Amino acid sequence: MNSRIISILFLLISFSARADKYVFKADQWQKGIHLFAGGGLNASIYNSDFAKQDQGVGLNFKTEVGYYINSQWALEAASRVKFNKVKEYLVWDTLFTGGLKYRFNHFPFTKSKGIYARAFAGKAPTVFYLRDSPEIYRKTKASRIQYDGPVYGGAIGNMYDGANGKVWYVEYGFTYQQLNRYIGVKNDGEIPVTEFANTGNKFKIYSLYVSIGLLVF
Repeated sequence: MNSRIISILFLLISFSARADKYVFKADQWQKGIHLFAGGGLNASIYNSDFAKQDQGVGLNFKTEVGYYINSQWALEAASRVKFNKVKEYLVWDTLFTGGLKYRFNHFPFTKSKGIYARAFAGKAPTVFYLRDSPEIYRKTKASRIQYDGPVYGGAIGNMYDGANGKVWYVEYGFTYQQLNRYIGVKNDGEIPVTEFANTGNKFKIYSLYVSIGLLVF
């Protein structure tokens, strides 16, 4: 299986390298497969039907593989990991999304042609590491709660041409997560054991983020 994945990645990179003769630029996207990676900060609000509202801030890291159809449109698949520290728990989100990216040739109040917008949706496995468990979980021995549910979001960013042909970006975005399936897990030695599972007690997470990154290839 690993050899198949490596072969597929090699073919995608080779295809991307041969796709066009011109170089990827902030205002002239190159047709083919491209990878961006970056990181930054996020701030999140946590609402649930069993605990008080909480807020958290933390880091986020993103990788994004896109098939650039032409100089303005791209299809993309992305993963973003974000960490938030709140009063009662540490939250580790992993957002797997797919979506569209569009570059504006003309954007109001600026001459930049590197401004783009993204719209995306997907799944968001989310782990709450409990320090002081919410009251609803205190009778259990769970050390973490694993949620799952849909995520939706959008972003606007600007690409820039840097030194030595490097392309980098700054992006501002938001996400909305609805986490409605969960299990409680404790560690029995090195083996994780499920304490409970349910589809109630919904969490809703509203997040804003800023990310800075580079074109990898």
